[in-house]
Order: sequence, then C-alpha cells, then structure tokens
Amino acid sequence: MIGNKVQPYTYTLKTAAVAGGYFCGNKFYLYLTPPENALSLENLKTHIRIKFNTSVPVAFRKVLRVGIQNALDGLEYSTHKRSIELNVAADANRIVDLKLDLSSLIKKSNVEFWSGNASDYPNLTNYIFIEVPIEVYDYWVAPDYNRTGDIQLWKADGLFTINEIR
Repeated sequence: MIGNKVQPYTYTLKTAAVAGGYFCGNKFYLYLTPPENALSLENLKTHIRIKFNTSVPVAFRKVLRVGIQNALDGLEYSTHKRSIELNVAADANRIVDLKLDLSSLIKKSNVEFWSGNASDYPNLTNYIFIEVPIEVYDYWVAPDYNRTGDIQLWKADGLFTINEIR
C-alpha cells in the first residue's frame, strides 16, 4: 500500500497438458509449475481423459478420486492432501473423461517453484493426482508391462497471483 491506495497484484494464467502418455500404476501426477514470482494459486481446473487397456477388467476401469497433495513421494509424506471421491466408471470404449474444478482443494500459498532438477522436487506446491483401483497392477500385459492405460489428455489451468504491480 502506497499512502492510502491499495496496489493490486496482477494475475497470470498457466496451462500444462499431457497427451499421448500412459500410466503404469494406480496413482499418477501432474505438476503445474507456478511462475517464479507467484504469490498464490487462486483457481485450478483440470480436464482428464484416460483410456484403460483391454487387459484391465471392467470392474477396475474407473477413476476412484482426483485430488491435490503437496509432496510427490506419496500421501503419507504430504501435509496438505485433499481429494474428490468420484468412483466414475469407464464407458463402453474404456474411456473416463472428466472436467473438474479443483479450486476448493488447493492450498493457495503452495506455489513453490521447481527449477527442473530431479533431486529437488518442491514440497510446497499443488500436485494433481488421479487414483484408479490398485488392482490394475495385476493386469499388466506384454510387451509393455508398465502400461495399464493411456492418457489421451490431461490438461490443467491455474490462475496465479504474481508479485508484479500494474
């Protein structure tokens, strides 16, 4: 504040997307890298479209939950973890297609910047995770034993408040 005039901070929208990838377990993550000068994350929306392999039985072709956690190493190490319980089954084409507003799950101040160094994952951020039944591990098939489904699209849009005065 300068005198009695409030100085508003500016916003920036960041988008990250994955297409043509695959998942190999029951939990997978997307990290939307915040700007280096981010103060907070105000809104977070995601669009997820995954397709299960034919080897996965119909009973296990579903998304159990989608959520946010602040540590990549797993929920047991996270100090901030929230999720939306979904239990959404795949359609006849083995596809789950979801559009979700995760804004109510985020911790706005978790905007730690990650430089890309593999040994230095941030622990104060908002990793988006998708969880499918653990039983998918039993249905890995040759030739790619690590592939239980395809990520046709995973997009995240985050609105960040940044430390820049207009």
